[in-house]
Formats: sequence, C-alpha cells, structure tokens
Amino acid sequence: MPKRGDPTHVDGSDRARARRWLTRHRAGTVEPSDLLAARLAIRARGSETEMFCILAFGGLVFVWAILREVFDLGLLVGPERAPVDGPLVVGALYLGMAVTAWIAGRRMRAEERRLATALPRRSAHSSPPSWRHVVGTPFLYATALTYGGGTAIGAVVASTGSDPAVSVVGGLFAAGTFALGIVVTVAAVDSVRRPGLAEDDSSLVVDDQLRTEDAHRVAPMPLALAAIMLVQEGLPAAAGWTFTVYLVLGAALWTSVHLRDRRRPLAVGRAMVTP
Repeated sequence: MPKRGDPTHVDGSDRARARRWLTRHRAGTVEPSDLLAARLAIRARGSETEMFCILAFGGLVFVWAILREVFDLGLLVGPERAPVDGPLVVGALYLGMAVTAWIAGRRMRAEERRLATALPRRSAHSSPPSWRHVVGTPFLYATALTYGGGTAIGAVVASTGSDPAVSVVGGLFAAGTFALGIVVTVAAVDSVRRPGLAEDDSSLVVDDQLRTEDAHRVAPMPLALAAIMLVQEGLPAAAGWTFTVYLVLGAALWTSVHLRDRRRPLAVGRAMVTP
C-alpha cells in the first residue's frame, strides 16, 4: 500500500485487487499499473474506515436499545404516547453513516493529491468529461427519486399526518433525506470537476471509471430508512403504499446503477480498451 514516504509503493495484495478490478471491467489480460493498484488501495482503506464507523454506530444503537429496556427510556409524543425514539435513533445512525462516507471521501482525495505529486508526468483529456458520462443517466434518475422524491414524501407525511408520532417521523425522514441528498450531490460534483489523475492514455481510461465509482460511492441509505418507516405504528395506509412504491422503484434503479458500474467496460468515447 502507499506509504507516507512513497505513495506509489504497492504490494502483491494491491496488485491482486487491481487485477480483479480489471477483470470485472473486461480487461483482465491487461497488466495493472502501480498507479491503479495504489488508487484502489486508497479506496480499500476508505471502505475499511467506513465499515469501522458503521460498526461503531451500530454498537451505540445496540447500547441504547439495552439502556432503553433496562431504564425504561424512550421518547413519546402525542396523546397516545407513541414511541418515536427508535426511528430517531435509526435516522441518526444513517446520517452518521453519510457523514462517515463524506469524511472518508475527503481523506481519499487528500491521499490522491499526495499520489499525484509523486507522478513524473500527468496526462489529461483534451476536454473534460461531461457530467452525463461520469455519473450516468441511471444515477440521475435514482438520485432524483431517492433524495428529491424521498424529501417530498417525508414532507407530505409530516404535514398531513393526524398522529403526532407519524408527523415527527415524516419530518425526520424528509430532513435526513435532504441532508443525504446534499452529501451525494457534492460528492458527484467533485467527481466530475476534479483534475484527472493519470500518467498515460491507459490510466486516463481508468480515471474515468474511478470518477464514476466515486460519484456513486454514498449508498442510498434513505431506502433502508423507508423500509423502517413501513413498520412505524400509526402510519396511514396511503403513506404506507407510497413508501412501498418508493422503496421498490428505488431498489430497482440503484440495482441498475450498481450493475452498470460493475460491468461497464473500460472505454474512451466509443473505443474499447483492448490488451
């Protein structure tokens, strides 16, 4: 993996990871460059950091659940004293995960800037890649539904719900989804606008693909929160069906984005990269 003194240094496990990445993108017979191995190692470390933070947040939720049962803690609203602490804790968990992804992304950019300074030469496109080429149309549809649609659904539930508990949860969903949408948008814009990190034409192809993967890095966490909303007591039937349709359509669109990312062949314009 890249060391502080030599960010381009990679080992056998880094090269093996790069070979698997190339194979997934239909270029398995191409020998991975040290630059690709180093960049994927940076992303692997970022994923490890995210996983650690997710487990830490999960541990905090587990501790809260125990304390809630032992000491009879809880947040109750409305005349029926409906509990809303569960969804609030889960919402905080997902927001914390988004912040973790944001921090990991910033650290990744910092490591790549150090990596760029170690390159003897830099290559760039004659014109910057378009936003549509980087993020892809499926991602735009999925993002619009997940974050734009989710914010609207939550706002409607919050403003029209007759049960105060449902209104609180709807407002939480709207606010959390809106905040996550900002994180995703900023990450995607950064991926489109950032300078290329390449030393030749082949690594420019790789840079294009990594831009796309970085733009899609933040998971669509509002979909998981929507699934939890469906079991919220007192949720009106119409809102339940709306969340169900939202969840199904969102899952289908993000599956399309994921499959496109994993199977997308390395290419420049319309030309395939061949070994």
